[in-house]
Amino acid sequence: MDTQVTFGIIAGCVALAAVLVLLSLHILRREPKDLRECWKNGEILLLTFEQIMALYNAAPEKWDMQVDGPTYYPHGKDLDGLLVFMLPKERKRYRQWFDWRLSHGEDAGRFQMTAKALLSMQGDLEGHLQKLEAANQKALQESAEAVQRILEKQQQEGGRGNRRI
Repeated sequence: MDTQVTFGIIAGCVALAAVLVLLSLHILRREPKDLRECWKNGEILLLTFEQIMALYNAAPEKWDMQVDGPTYYPHGKDLDGLLVFMLPKERKRYRQWFDWRLSHGEDAGRFQMTAKALLSMQGDLEGHLQKLEAANQKALQESAEAVQRILEKQQQEGGRGNRRI
C-alpha cells in the first residue's frame, strides 16, 4: 500500500475519533430536557457542590442532608422542600463529604436510630440464618437416613434375588 494512502486512512480515523469525542462531551455537558423544565418550574435546584456547601453553611436549618442527596426547604421544613440535583461528579463529592461527616461523629445522634435499626436487622438476620442452618442440617440428616433405608432395602432385595436363581 502506498504511504500516502496509509496516512490518509490514519488521518481519517483520527478525525472521526475527534468528532466522536467532541459529540460525546457535548452530549454529556447538556442537562436533560426534563430536568431543565423542572428547574424552570422551581421544582428542583441544579446546584454544584460548592453552592450547596455555601448555602448549607449559611442556613443549615433549611437543609435536610441525606445520603442520596440534600433537600432544601426555603420556607422551613414544615412546607414542601426542593429536591437538589447534582451532576455525577458533584454527587460524588457530596457523598464523600457526607461519609466524612458521618465518620467524624457529626450528626451522630441523628443517625443513631439508623444504627440501632441496622443492629436490630442484623440480629434478625442472624436468627433467620441459624434457623436456615438448622433446617438444612435436618434435611441433610433426613436425606442420609432415606438413602440408608433405600440401600438396606436394595440389599435385602438383592439377597432374595440370589436365592431364587
